Amino acid sequence: MESLAPNLIFLHIPKAGGSTLRKIFLDQHHRVNPDPESFFVVNRTRDSQNLYALSQERKEKIKLLIGHFGFGVHEELKGASQYVTMLRNPITRVVSAYNYSKSFERADAFEAIRASNMDVVEFAQHYGGSWLINGQTRILAGLGDNTSLSDKELYTIALQNIKDHFIYVGALESFDRSLLQLKKVLNWSTPYYTIQNKTLEKTSIKPSSLQKIQALVKYDMNLYLHCNQCFLSKGGVRERYALSKFKLLNKVYGITR
Repeated sequence: MESLAPNLIFLHIPKAGGSTLRKIFLDQHHRVNPDPESFFVVNRTRDSQNLYALSQERKEKIKLLIGHFGFGVHEELKGASQYVTMLRNPITRVVSAYNYSKSFERADAFEAIRASNMDVVEFAQHYGGSWLINGQTRILAGLGDNTSLSDKELYTIALQNIKDHFIYVGALESFDRSLLQLKKVLNWSTPYYTIQNKTLEKTSIKPSSLQKIQALVKYDMNLYLHCNQCFLSKGGVRERYALSKFKLLNKVYGITR
C-alpha cells in the first residue's frame, strides 16, 4: 500500500461505516507491513489519550493510524501525513445513532431513551451534542468541543483541512464505489469485505422529525454534498463495469466467510 505521504490516517467518524472500513485498512496494511508497531488504533474517542501517552519512539514507528479522533492528530506522528475518511448523509447518520442507542444496552443513552420513550429529535438535541449535530464538520475542523467558533466558521475550516490534508473522502451511501476509488488512490489489492457492527433494529421516523433533523445538521449536509461533488463525481462506463463486477465478487466473498 502506497500513499503520497509516509503516514496514512483513517479518521473514523462515528456511525459512518467506519468499523467495516477499519478492518479493510488493517487487512491491506498487514499485507505489506506486518510489523505490529507500524499501526495504532484508537477504538473510542475517550481512548485518544492512549495515543498521546505513547513514547516518542513508539509514535515514530506508526505508519497507519486509525480511530475516533478529530483532525490534527497527525501532529503526534513523525513526518508528513495524509488523511482518509468516510462521510455519511447526516440525517441518516442521526437516525442510525438513535437506532444504535435504542438497541444496545452499552450505549450511553440506552436507559434514557427507554425510560422516557425519547424520539429521534430529542435524542439528537440532548445526547447527540457536538459529535452528532454538525459533528462531521466539527471532527474535520479539529478544534474540539470547547471552541467558541460557530458551526459556520468550523465548516469553512473543515473545507480547508480537506483541501490541504485529505487524500480521499468517501461516502457511506456509495461505499463500494468509494472502496474502488480508494483502491486506486492507495494502490490496494481488491478490498473485499463483510459488513461490521450493523444495527438490526430500525425505527420508523416521521417526515416532520426528519425535517427538524435536517435543520440541525445544515453544515454537515453542506459538507457531505461538497465532498460527494469533489471525490465521487468522476467515473464512466469503465468504472460502472468495475463496480458491478466488484459487487458480484464481494457477494461470493461474503458467502464463503
